[in-house]
Order: sequence, then C-alpha cells, then structure tokens
Amino acid sequence: MVDTEPVRRIIEDDNSGMTSIYPGYRGVPVVGASIDIPEYGWILLAEVDKAEAFAPLKLMRNIAVILGGVCSAAVVGVGIVFSLLTSRPINKLKDATDRLAAGEFKQKVAIKHNDEIGALANSFNTMAEEIKVLTESLERRIAERTQELSHTNEELLIEIYWRKRTEEELRKLSRAVEQSSSTIVITDINGDIEYVNPKFIQTTGYTFVEVIGQNPRILKSGKQAPEVYKELWGKIKSGKEWRGEFQNKKKNGELYWESASISSAKDEKGTITNYVAVKEDITERKKAEDQIKASLREKEVLLKEIHHRVKNNMQIISSLLNLQLESIEDENIRQILKESRNRVKSMALVHEKLYQTKDLSRIDFGEYMRSLTASLLRAFGVNTDRVQLVNDIDEVFLDVNKAIPCGLITNEIVSNSIKYAFSDSATGVIKVSMHKISDCGFRDLNPQSEIVELVISDNGVGLPEGLDFRHTKTLGMELVNTLVGQLDGSIEYVNINGAEFKITFGV
Repeated sequence: MVDTEPVRRIIEDDNSGMTSIYPGYRGVPVVGASIDIPEYGWILLAEVDKAEAFAPLKLMRNIAVILGGVCSAAVVGVGIVFSLLTSRPINKLKDATDRLAAGEFKQKVAIKHNDEIGALANSFNTMAEEIKVLTESLERRIAERTQELSHTNEELLIEIYWRKRTEEELRKLSRAVEQSSSTIVITDINGDIEYVNPKFIQTTGYTFVEVIGQNPRILKSGKQAPEVYKELWGKIKSGKEWRGEFQNKKKNGELYWESASISSAKDEKGTITNYVAVKEDITERKKAEDQIKASLREKEVLLKEIHHRVKNNMQIISSLLNLQLESIEDENIRQILKESRNRVKSMALVHEKLYQTKDLSRIDFGEYMRSLTASLLRAFGVNTDRVQLVNDIDEVFLDVNKAIPCGLITNEIVSNSIKYAFSDSATGVIKVSMHKISDCGFRDLNPQSEIVELVISDNGVGLPEGLDFRHTKTLGMELVNTLVGQLDGSIEYVNINGAEFKITFGV
C-alpha cells in the first residue's frame, strides 16, 4: 500500500478523490491525482514529479518573460521616440508661450506638420499676432492717454501753483485790509454794508454786527450838502472814482472828518457788484488846518497893516519932501529932492500894491510898472504928446525882496531918460519891457530859477561917449549897480540909437 496524502484523505475522509501537489513517497514534490473505486476497493493514484509536470510551463514562462521584456523594450523605445517627436514641438510651443507671456509679442512657432500640434501652433501664432496687434493698439492708446494725462498733469500743476499764489495773495490782501490804518467799507450795489475792517470799528464805535446790512448813512451828520451825495452816486454808478471829504458822526454822536475814496468793483463781465470805500480820519488835520487858516488870517491882517503903515510913512516922507521943495530955490537941490521923492514913491508903490493884493507875498509887476512909469511922467511934468511911454511886460509876479530893487532900478533909469534923453523940443519914446526867457547863459548860474529880462531903452541921445556906467560917480547909476547886485543879476548897456539897459535876474 502506498502511504501518500491522497490515499490517506480518501481513506480517512472518505473522499472520492483529489488532485494536488504534495510530497511523494520518495519525499519529492509530485503532482498527483487520486480517485476511489469502491466497487473494486481500489484507489487509483497517478503521480508525476512536480518538476517534470511544470517543465513546459516554466519554458513557456521563460519565453513569455523574454518576449515581454523584448516587447516592453520595444514599446519603451517607440514611446521615447514618439515622446521626442511629440514633445519637441510642444516644448517649442511652451517656450514660445513663456516668451509671449514675458512680452515678446513678435514670437512665432514654426509649423512643420499638419497634425494636431501643427494646428495648435497655427492657433498659437494667430493668437500671438492678435495679442501683438491688441498690445500695440493698447500701447498707442496708453501713450496717447499718457501724453494727455501728462499735459493735463502739467496744466494741473500750473493751476495748483497759480491757485496757491492766488490764495497767498488773497491772504496778503486780507491781512492788509484787516491791518490797514485806513477805514475800509464794502457795500452791495444798493449801498448796504457787507464788510467793514477793524479800523472802521475803532473809528466809529459801531460793532461789526451793528453795521452789517446797514446803509453808510448811519454815519451822516447832516453837515454835508445833498449835492455832494448826488455827485458821489453819479460817479460810482458810472464806474468812476469819487474823492472827497465827509464830516460824519460816530456812534456816540461825536463829529469827525474823513477823507474818502469810493470806487466800484466789477466782475469778469464788467458788471458792478460792489462799492469799496477807503477812508482816513483827518479830524486832527482839519483842526490843524483851521488853526493855520486862523493864524494866516491874523498874519494877513498884520501884513496888510504893516504894508499900509509903511506906505503911509513913505507917503508922509514924500509929502515932507514936497513941502521942502517949495522953500528951496536952488535948482540942483530941488532936483536932488525930487529924485529922492520919486525913489520913496517907487518903494511906497510896492507896499501899496502888496496891500491891495490877496497874496501878500507877491505883486503883479506888470501892473506895478505901468503905475510907476505913469507916476514918473506926472512927477516930471512930461508932455505925453512929446514923450511916449511904451510898456511891454509879461505877467510876472515878484516878492517884495525882488520888487523893491527892481522898482528902484526902473525909477532911476526911466528918470534919467526923462531928464537927459531928449531936448526940450525933441520927441521920443521910452520903452520898458519885461519877459521871462528860457535860453540864457545866466541860467547856468541859477539853474533852479525862472529867468526874467528887464529892458529899459529910449531913442534919445544916449550916454556920453566913453562913460563907464559901472564906475560913474552919479548917485543914480551907483544905486542901479548896487541894486542889480542885490538881485543877484547882471546888467548890460548898449548905446545904439539911444540908451538901452538890459537887466537879467532870477525869480
């Protein structure tokens, strides 16, 4: 009996048979199959060594492994080749995509095959071209917009600069108005107050709240004539400036004087929107002016009295000389007294003219000369039909320091002409002229003065030949030379067709 596992299982387990791999009776693994044949009490057992049984399978396995390895290698090789053929254009496409993403919009992918990769590359090239066109368009628009923004930004910076400048100027103006020493009032076109500066409040005593919305007539004192306000409104409504003075009234009733300048403020269209008044308190100045006027009136009265008394005293002297003449028989002495009397009269006439003028410091010398020469003709008893006197005198005003010497000079020279220029039967002309001149070497010595030229001439016999009038011993000519020196002037003499004296001096 064979003691093997299939036999035992059939015997012990009452199995009908089995097939399995198990150790054989020789201790070698075998592949066995057993079956129970109960009719005969036999157990049919067939065994074959495992190695022998599986030898064809191992051969097939080895062949399969070899074939699998070869096939795998072939597949891998084909895959690598396919991968290389497929991935190279894809990598190129990827590189092109990366460069496109980096901004290289001119990038193109070469198309070598009409397969899916070629179609993808073509789509990529189309997309890249569209992106390039779009990018260039955007860049142009961005450049244009950047230029516009740059220009706008520049304009904005300029606008900001000028706005800051304007704001600073407005602040300066505001500070100037607020801190001004003058009263400033701004009204609307109806004259209602919209603004006053602190100086207004200080001057009038009104508060800011009290005057806003009020009319400036709250300051009226009733001392101003209605015509003044009519003229004021007429000027400022026409856009002109009005200047004048007001005597106004403060809140406490105190009167004060203001010098005012009122003008209109216009908008950019030229429409008047406001009126602006700039006023200065001149109360103290007015008081000083009143005091000066009062003092001047007192001085005028005093000067008039002085001139009147000097004139009267000189007339008394002249009258005394006339009385003395009546008792003198010596003709030489009588002539000397007449000359002295005429000199006194010429000086008295200056004071008389000063007394008669409103301006006590100057006289109209033309009027004076006409009176003086007429007086000399009467004093010497000259027949005006025989000796004619001609006056050609501009409107020249002289103060007393110039008038008296000039009058005495005229008195001496005209007196000499009356006495010596013409014989008893001869006729002639004495001419007195006085003019302001502009072109004269004398101005170089007196650049700040007006230059006056006094010319006294006659058509008589003239001075004796060879006579030096500057060094003559006669009192009259000595007096003339001395008086010319007092005038800081010059004298010239011409002896052609009579005597002509030209005196030049500054006034």
